[in-house]
Amino acid sequence: MVAFGPKNAACVEAIQKAALVVCLDREVDTTGPYEESCGPMFVGGTKGENEGNRWNDKTLQFIVGREGHSGIMFVHSPMDSSLVATLLDHCYDYMKSREHFDPSGVVMDETPRRLQFELSSEMMQDIDNAKHFHSRLREDVDQVIYKFPDYGKDFIKSLGMSPDSYVQMAFQLAYHKMNKAPGLLHESVSLRNFLYGRTEGVRGSSTESLSFCKVFESPSASMEEKEISLRRAVTKHKRD
Repeated sequence: MVAFGPKNAACVEAIQKAALVVCLDREVDTTGPYEESCGPMFVGGTKGENEGNRWNDKTLQFIVGREGHSGIMFVHSPMDSSLVATLLDHCYDYMKSREHFDPSGVVMDETPRRLQFELSSEMMQDIDNAKHFHSRLREDVDQVIYKFPDYGKDFIKSLGMSPDSYVQMAFQLAYHKMNKAPGLLHESVSLRNFLYGRTEGVRGSSTESLSFCKVFESPSASMEEKEISLRRAVTKHKRD
């Protein structure tokens, strides 16, 4: 593409030099919790309405949709997800605490301009092929986000258990109920407090977690036995 013309080279250079990308999405067809929460962010809409407006070669993307959806996509290699999660929590809490926002008064020195690419017939065919491939991947993705309003991490902490380990045991129990077997779970852990540390993957399954699942599903197990097995599994997960 760069070799095809000088306009393309200038456009690619502008994208490469950008610190981040702001994706202004067109309206999408939303029908449920998956579409409203994940579809526009992850795959550009369940029908691919904005599939060409994702720039995954950039480290950070801010996505804003016409319906008011907003979110962040980022590449995990150069940055730690826990930092991004902290940033998002701060932004969310800040917006909830404000009744209205005043314009900052900051004016851009340069007017935004559209990047015009010169595309050959072969490039257009490559774009069509990419859209077809993306469509196949998009249709094979199911991701649903539900809210659990009954209690949160503060309640779990009040019981003397780690919220992370508690939720991991909930995942394993749900999988065991469906498949009658332990799940092969992968959990990312942060090592950024150590020299050259980034992230590492750990396996959450253990003898204690499997025992917890079996005890919890046993009709003859008492509530006390279930609690003991849960605490053992949580302690094992946290220690490992």
